[in-house]
Amino acid sequence: MSVEEYINKLVEASDKKYSLLKDILFITREQSQSINEDGIEALQKLVGEKQKKIDEIDKIDEVFNEYFQRLKQTLGIKSLDEAKGSEINGIGRLKDSIGAIMAVVKEISEIEKSNNKKAKEVLDSLANKIKQANLGKQLNNAYMPVPNMMPSYYIDKKK
Repeated sequence: MSVEEYINKLVEASDKKYSLLKDILFITREQSQSINEDGIEALQKLVGEKQKKIDEIDKIDEVFNEYFQRLKQTLGIKSLDEAKGSEINGIGRLKDSIGAIMAVVKEISEIEKSNNKKAKEVLDSLANKIKQANLGKQLNNAYMPVPNMMPSYYIDKKK
């Protein structure tokens, strides 16, 4: 394969990854809404969808890495920065694509941090509600104990 063909394959893989990351960004935003609305079932569904997208990205990353290693061997370089953009067609487009991917990943990361914080707050709130309910039960049992019931005996008068 020629250098340009490797770069075209890398750009193609990067574009697919970018598209999937945009989908993940949308799902992450929906997760944020689900956390706010306490929709656990919806949240679980979104997590499942997100995992499918992540698995697809993992496959794309494997292909990307394979072509990238071949490109580096062909050019005799250790990183993409060593390649001079003016000498190789498409290298600038590849760098731009990778930059766009990094921007989306950063945005997803920021939303994820916010979602984790919100989820922790919801869990803390639920824990407090459970503690309140248990305390109420204990107080109720302390002030209104269950009366000791005498067993009832049936006496059979038939002979």
